[in-house]
Amino acid sequence: MNERQNSEQVTQALISQPRIEGLPALKCFIERVGFGKLQVQQLVGPYNDIGLVLHLDSPLSLNQLLEYYNGEDSTWGQPHRDSKHVFLELTQHLDLMSLSNGKDTDIEELTVSFSDCQLVLQKSHSRSVSDIWQNTFSLLRKHYDNLSHEILGFPSEIFPSVYGMNEDSDQVENLPDAGFWSLYYECDDRAWIYDLKSRTLQVEEVQFLNTSK
Repeated sequence: MNERQNSEQVTQALISQPRIEGLPALKCFIERVGFGKLQVQQLVGPYNDIGLVLHLDSPLSLNQLLEYYNGEDSTWGQPHRDSKHVFLELTQHLDLMSLSNGKDTDIEELTVSFSDCQLVLQKSHSRSVSDIWQNTFSLLRKHYDNLSHEILGFPSEIFPSVYGMNEDSDQVENLPDAGFWSLYYECDDRAWIYDLKSRTLQVEEVQFLNTSK
């Protein structure tokens, strides 16, 4: 099952739920840092926990957002910002919501639709989306030029993951600048794999470990 199929299954499983404590604050935070409008839907977890599916529509291009948070020569007229610290607050919101609601609250999927591409963060284990969220924008700034294909251009869909294999064991680790991302390009149905370590693109089947089940 690829990332697109997994995303479709998440959408099909959505149901209506009562008001969640702390959700308005989470919504305001994501809309503020992403300069967009957030849609929120809820999943029922196997242990009656709270799973959130979030979709942020932003009028900005991905590069505009990267310049705002990481650009040293930003045209926004803003001081240089460290996006990792800005986005760290997402984990704090989830922790507070878990306490307020008396049950674990986590993000199953977070999609950000920019004017030029879509960024999709999918859960692999507890708090994995917030972990990816913290690192992704600084990594995108670093790897932005390498994501473009010489013929296909810049990807229309990006599925980041911050997980890679430890060469000395079979364990999957949270490695900020290692692992693989899945990319999709317009006019090409294949999934392209971007290797963060070697900064190379290839069409290849890479098995991603999903420990959320």
